[in-house]
Amino acid sequence: MGLRLRILVQLFYPEMVSTGQTMTELGEALQAEGVAVSVYCGYPTVGDHRQKVLPRMTHAGIQIERLWSTRFPKLNVWGKLLNHLTFSASGLWRLLWDREKDTVLVTTNPPVLPILCAFVCVLKRRPYVYLVFDVYPETAVAAGVLSTHGMLTRLWRRLQGFALRHAAAVIVIGRCMHARISPYMKDLSRLHYIPVWADDQRIAALSQTAPGVVSPLSPLGGPHGFEWSNSGKIVIGYSGNMARFHDIETLLAAAECLKDDSRFLFVFVGEGHKRRLVSDAAKKLPNIRLETYVPRDQLGALLRSFSVGVVSLLPGHEGLSVPSKTYGLLAAGCPVLGILPDTSEIALMITSSESGMVVSPGDVSGLIAVFQDRAARPEVWASWGQNARLASENQYALTRVAATYKALFETL
Repeated sequence: MGLRLRILVQLFYPEMVSTGQTMTELGEALQAEGVAVSVYCGYPTVGDHRQKVLPRMTHAGIQIERLWSTRFPKLNVWGKLLNHLTFSASGLWRLLWDREKDTVLVTTNPPVLPILCAFVCVLKRRPYVYLVFDVYPETAVAAGVLSTHGMLTRLWRRLQGFALRHAAAVIVIGRCMHARISPYMKDLSRLHYIPVWADDQRIAALSQTAPGVVSPLSPLGGPHGFEWSNSGKIVIGYSGNMARFHDIETLLAAAECLKDDSRFLFVFVGEGHKRRLVSDAAKKLPNIRLETYVPRDQLGALLRSFSVGVVSLLPGHEGLSVPSKTYGLLAAGCPVLGILPDTSEIALMITSSESGMVVSPGDVSGLIAVFQDRAARPEVWASWGQNARLASENQYALTRVAATYKALFETL
């Protein structure tokens, strides 16, 4: 019998946003590598969250089973919490009655899911691999949602330690994250750093949109086009989640300072807690465009339409999260501007690959200087875009990362 893997995650195909896209791509690549992949996931909660999706389906050879949960819109805070809790409960119940013994790959989406998975798998002596996208409860503490020494925080840390220590393997997606997780581990040989990936071949192919071609952004937002691609402007693009821990404020402050400079256009594409900040700014500033998520087949063209791709992270969150949007920018050959601490994984990656520049969060004047530099030295930034593409091919390509995952699973 060949290698079999069960993925447990709330978001999966056809919900191709955030973790949904990331895990779908990994599942597709592992299936192509000969791994028999099956998935327990939830129903879509972004966009038309009431769309009818079959409870069982096959996608790219992957067997998908959807578990019951509430389906409040993801952008509703309390609704999202209920979605997390009900899906986690369904995941616990399904694993309890699952007779299979294949390895479970569980992610921090939702945050409590790995803890529940750990208890069931330890009880049933079933191996599981813990993939850490965000470090909880520390992410919630850094965002001010939980207190540092509160009872819930202290309990969560103890449960988190249990889940990490009993995993057959723990995967972190950043070197800075490795340092955050290692204190929980008794056996560091089970702690592995594997970077986030991008479907570089798909993005590169889809980024070759011919000049002048208008592509729909998303059915969620209506028939808009990438008309800025031929506007002659320097397009500063932010694509992806706008969460509490992303430094959107510094980017908006720079946009306000440059509102009378017709050379620059700031394009925000995505959703999240801080989208309302961008929406408010877009109503006042003529140099800001705000759109919603693009469908998967338009992502390459979108990223390629950016002159500079922005990723951000607030201080204190390095090692807790790694903005995965970065790797799509690399695959599209887009130079990257990181507004984040210089010890974060993305800052290290940008510096080592010479694929862009890094600015400290809150440094508005430094950020403006970077934009002025892009206007003054387009050929240098073009070379950084080429370096970004090379880094994607050599280190962060989906097929390379999937092969690393497969090799790890084979050792369990």
